[in-house]
Amino acid sequence: MGTNKKDKLDILSIGKDMNIKGVNVDEAIIALAQSGVSQADLEKLKAITRAAAELNSLPVVAVADFTETAGAGTYTAEVTIPAGAFVLDVMWVNSALWTAATSAAMNVGDTTDPDGIFAAVNVKAAPALGAFLSYQRKDAGVGAYAGTKLLQYAAQDKIKATVTTEGAAGVAGRSRMIVTFVNPPAPVVAAKA
Repeated sequence: MGTNKKDKLDILSIGKDMNIKGVNVDEAIIALAQSGVSQADLEKLKAITRAAAELNSLPVVAVADFTETAGAGTYTAEVTIPAGAFVLDVMWVNSALWTAATSAAMNVGDTTDPDGIFAAVNVKAAPALGAFLSYQRKDAGVGAYAGTKLLQYAAQDKIKATVTTEGAAGVAGRSRMIVTFVNPPAPVVAAKA
């Protein structure tokens, strides 16, 4: 989305207005989707709200859904993290445990460390329904927490999740990766007295 000065001002005012009014953007998008608004218009709204959040240094939440289908394979999703951004958290939640006949292993990391956030998590068992794994909480169950670093990126990077299944059976698994990040504004420079 190419933005000129007027576009940036419009995006800023939309973001501030939504923030002041306490609008839950996800709920607003769902309501619009149910009202019959076109997918193209929904995508434009998502782009505007994300740009407004980034310009206002508000946290951005990106979600990737995983749905198990029959047969062995690898499911992959990536979330792009802009240069200079801080990742506040990466969470994983199962709404249905995976049922692959042999195994279903989840890894989450970035381009330099593919399992640096979560390593070899058995999504047939963890996290339990109603629970979630959180990088920020340093969750350590079932091979979960692998990270030892603050996730701040000087250059653009990607948070990448994979689930690798083995065995022909298995169609029940439903999971979601939720990445929250913020691109901070220019820092305030300390004055020396």
